[in-house]
Amino acid sequence: MFLLRQLRVPVVFETFCLTHFALNRHDIREWWRAVSLSQCPRVIALRGTLQYRGTLPYHRVNVETLMRLSITPQELIKTAEILVQECQLTRQCATRFQDAILQRTGPSGAWT
Repeated sequence: MFLLRQLRVPVVFETFCLTHFALNRHDIREWWRAVSLSQCPRVIALRGTLQYRGTLPYHRVNVETLMRLSITPQELIKTAEILVQECQLTRQCATRFQDAILQRTGPSGAWT
């Protein structure tokens, strides 16, 4: 039961990925499954942040603000690399996710 609950993508994160990155639900679920199964402390910390953000009441207008303030592009890109190294995520899915992040990242490395 715990694992099933953990595998559910937090609504705030899913909404952010759909609207900000224009990712499809399948890739978002695959990425979240990999994050949920990871044993890496860095990924576990990110998972905790996303799960916490998922418990907060939200409106569509502040989803982007919530995510932008709590997670950096570098953090998400590094997480994808770790998940590939752990064989939790395919290189193709990681690349789609990273490309989407880079499309929304400015020259300084901050969100655009």
